[in-house]
Amino acid sequence: MFLRFIAAVGLLCAITVSSIAQTTETSTRVVLGGDIRIFTVAAALNVASTDGSKFGTNLDPDLVRRLKQYYSVHKGSRSDESQFAQYLGFAVTLTDPPELKIRVREELLPDETRSLLGFLDLLREFYLKAHITQQWAEAAPKYEAALNSLQPKISEIFLKTDAYLRTTLSGSGPRVMRIGVELGAPANSVNMRVYQNDYYVVIGPSPSPSLDDVRHAYLHFHLDDVVNRSLARIANKDQLLALVAGEQGVDPTYSKQFGLMTVESLIRAMELRMIDRPRPAPMMLWQMHIDPDCS
Repeated sequence: MFLRFIAAVGLLCAITVSSIAQTTETSTRVVLGGDIRIFTVAAALNVASTDGSKFGTNLDPDLVRRLKQYYSVHKGSRSDESQFAQYLGFAVTLTDPPELKIRVREELLPDETRSLLGFLDLLREFYLKAHITQQWAEAAPKYEAALNSLQPKISEIFLKTDAYLRTTLSGSGPRVMRIGVELGAPANSVNMRVYQNDYYVVIGPSPSPSLDDVRHAYLHFHLDDVVNRSLARIANKDQLLALVAGEQGVDPTYSKQFGLMTVESLIRAMELRMIDRPRPAPMMLWQMHIDPDCS
């Protein structure tokens, strides 16, 4: 429907608009655009979790009932926002509609994604009966407007982050960061999910979205591989994790996985320095981005 690419050469590190035919995945590392899989899942959740959803208009009442029942059973006492994050992880493992098939073997899926496999048949049925292709096309102007408003702000965040790291994305390699707006996501939310070599950042509707969260995701995209390649050199990992286990404010997920703890700690330390330190002058940014070694 629409895609934007963040080039990794010179000041084209700012977000530019292009088409798939003109720019290949290997020549760009960050893509701004819509994703019909996420749109389909968000629309289904909207029907399942609310009354009077526009996506439920003229929809088979029995399908609406089954969507609501499935969502309610799997939600339990958790919040709608936490549920969207889980279903987002499910959406990015799917092929494009109408097939909507899981792209890998079931045993390779994360536990939270595997627990939603029973949603697949409902989702396929919903996609067809709710005429999601038509809804997706009709929604295009709103998504385009939302992306247009975010485009310069995200570009500035990435430019400053690259300047702080003294590097740019090289444009080579299989990893891609995909940033999109999803108007059906919880308000003021920013969610990140990683699937194989693809990083997904989904920004919910907000008059002032948290670009700090977008920068955090971009730092992960820069640093995850760097940290993971170096973990074998670190001894006494269990002893180091024990130092933070049970500490107030430490997410148990991080305290159980040394790699996650390491990269998250590094990123948070960088964020503090990036926020507190004076910004580099514009000329310094320009010089970094025209360095031929960065092309």
